[in-house]
Amino acid sequence: MGGKSLQKIFPLFLILFSVLSFQAKAGELKPGTEFQDCEDCPVMVVIPKGENMLGDRPYDNEFKTTVKNPLRKFVVEENFAMSKFEITRKLFNICVLDGACEGEKHPVIVFEKDGKQYRHVAIDDPGKTEVFPIPVSWLDAKKYADWLSKKTGRKYRLASGDEWEYAARGGTKTIYWWGDEFKFDHEYCRDCVVYKIENRRLSRGTYMPAGFFKENPFGLFDMLGNLKEWVDGCRLIKIREIDGTDPSNCRFRMTVGGGYYLSKKYSRPRKPALADVQNKNIKAAIRLVVEIN
Repeated sequence: MGGKSLQKIFPLFLILFSVLSFQAKAGELKPGTEFQDCEDCPVMVVIPKGENMLGDRPYDNEFKTTVKNPLRKFVVEENFAMSKFEITRKLFNICVLDGACEGEKHPVIVFEKDGKQYRHVAIDDPGKTEVFPIPVSWLDAKKYADWLSKKTGRKYRLASGDEWEYAARGGTKTIYWWGDEFKFDHEYCRDCVVYKIENRRLSRGTYMPAGFFKENPFGLFDMLGNLKEWVDGCRLIKIREIDGTDPSNCRFRMTVGGGYYLSKKYSRPRKPALADVQNKNIKAAIRLVVEIN
């Protein structure tokens, strides 16, 4: 595969030289800055403080539900950071090998090329290579966040529903971050076009590698479509009760963002669905936030 093709398909490989060194100081973390807290930590991008109107756009008539999500102002008073990509199988595997997460254990192969050291996760299944995001249960996502917090000394966690929507919109006011009209080359869903990777046709029954599509204005990839993502909201009764309700015995949590097996009409910045926290087959990925101030 040529360099241009690799850049188009796997930008995840190309971020290693553009992020700040491990444990970047808060003063260095301006909006748009990317950093990693450790070699096996996700790349984080700083999301700017500000405000936006969250909720359904009144003129969005394609998807109507009985759950009302009226427009309301949401204010972010401090910058925070969010993972640039959904957590990949490679990153999650490190937590598994460390004994803090559950899953298949895949050995990490360390090799050198042209005087540089590389780490590769040995996963044989071409549909589950290390650059693909990993679908997990909410409990798995929580374990991963807790492990990363302990490993780095920072507080990693799932985003609230409002934080996630604020980040997914990327400062825009439209239905999607790119505008009001759906674009098939900006996300992956059930009725989107079928793409090819290395001349291998991907059917609608699978999903894409992390970072396959264009990033939003905040520098976040794959916020809509591909895999749904877990957030920390507890139960969906009324839209204003989604955030801030976190009882210890909460059985159902929120997923957002639509998915590769769902119609494009579900790929809105805030169309939450409920899922059992123990369900490993929910096809939802991990994206974390970390407070930096």
